[in-house]
Amino acid sequence: MTRAIAFIMGTRPEIIKLAPVIEALSRSRILRPLIISSGQHELMAQQAFSTFKLKPDINLRLMTDNQTPNSFLSRLLEQLGSHLSSLELGGCIVQGDTTTTLGGALTAFHHKLPLAHIEAGLRTYRMDSPFPEEMNRVVVSRMAQLHFCPTQTARDNLASEGITQNVFTTGNTVVDAALAVDARFASNDLTLDPALAQLASHQRRLVLVTGHRRENFDGPLESLCRVLKEIRDKIQDIEIVYPVHLNPKVTATVNRVLRNETRINLIPPVDYPSLIWLIKHAVLIISDSGGIQEEAPSFGVRVLVTRSTTERPEAIGAGCAILAPLEDPEKLLQLALSELAAARTAANQKLSNPFGDGHAAARIVKILEEHWG
Repeated sequence: MTRAIAFIMGTRPEIIKLAPVIEALSRSRILRPLIISSGQHELMAQQAFSTFKLKPDINLRLMTDNQTPNSFLSRLLEQLGSHLSSLELGGCIVQGDTTTTLGGALTAFHHKLPLAHIEAGLRTYRMDSPFPEEMNRVVVSRMAQLHFCPTQTARDNLASEGITQNVFTTGNTVVDAALAVDARFASNDLTLDPALAQLASHQRRLVLVTGHRRENFDGPLESLCRVLKEIRDKIQDIEIVYPVHLNPKVTATVNRVLRNETRINLIPPVDYPSLIWLIKHAVLIISDSGGIQEEAPSFGVRVLVTRSTTERPEAIGAGCAILAPLEDPEKLLQLALSELAAARTAANQKLSNPFGDGHAAARIVKILEEHWG
């Protein structure tokens, strides 16, 4: 008889990065996945579940309008706790650094359930950047029994904190997910959204922009929007595509500054296959996303990271990404112009992805079977 392992998730990045592990574990003869969705980001989570043909076994649907990390966490602890107390589980798995990750880890700890942390060991060593994610992942590391690190750097971070037992370097599962989606496009199992296909028909070079970090709300986000207009004015053969995050603080600023601007396309959040297509076909990405820093190198696209720190220094070291904090908009502008000018005369450098080879999920499942089977 197989033992159930609870995968606790609630945001799109968590679902994307856990999907390859769930798929691999579903083939196990001794363990089976049980999916618990917190509903932290309900609509975007539904998109991700659909992409990977997954359906939650338990959906808490906790998202509310204008929720705060505190209000969401309190609801999660109460409702998730009642479910975990009624289930017979071999262990729990959380991913990354979201409020759902923190709540899932804390609830598993309270119920004395074994806990595995996927994407363990990422650090900026600044509790305010990213906020509150840096604190979340540090705390989760103290509660987990199995630590799946994407890189040796992440493993070294844990070692510096005294965490050396049951720590494994596996690669990042987002590389598995990105390559799998790209392969589905190649085999015609996926088709491109017509709106994006129309953008591609303009025959201009695509610049992909994303932005959602709390520390970039308000002033920094407005600076980003104004830089995008300058880039558009100075480079005539580009089309900027900006899938705008649904957070009201993001949409209010972006729409106020960029609505109805030519060659700057504000579109709703795209599903994961569309995002991978945009990443692959972009000549440059401007983003504060952690996941995009991990995905873009597989497609040879450089990222200007609109943050003052990154918990993914491997991307900087490999030349896959450059820090361009929004506190210095002139630096971001000059970096973008330089990258786009270089792209006119040469194809994007084929970058080697320091975050994995597409086989992280298989490694993780093998270890889970050894420890929890």
